[in-house]
Amino acid sequence: MSMPQIHVVEDPAAGQVVQLAAGSALQVRFRRRFGGGTWEVSGRPDHLVPLAEGTHELTFLVFSGPGEGHEAPLRLVRRRTAQADPCEVRELRVVLAG
Repeated sequence: MSMPQIHVVEDPAAGQVVQLAAGSALQVRFRRRFGGGTWEVSGRPDHLVPLAEGTHELTFLVFSGPGEGHEAPLRLVRRRTAQADPCEVRELRVVLAG
């Protein structure tokens, strides 16, 4: 059994475009920052399925979706333990490649 191709994105910029093919995996990594906090998925396209969620690393498996070239947002938020509201938000634009 072969492992899926893993696309690693470290400290993505807001609005960053990520092109992914069905059957691949996306791993998003964030640097640990002073003041702590945990990154969480706030919104994701249906064709991205979470495989692992850590405090600073999230991994998704990519399935076929609405079609090649379709763009959908992946919204990630960082929350501090003592605060209910997010202290940082990153939204990536996920595009299905052929």
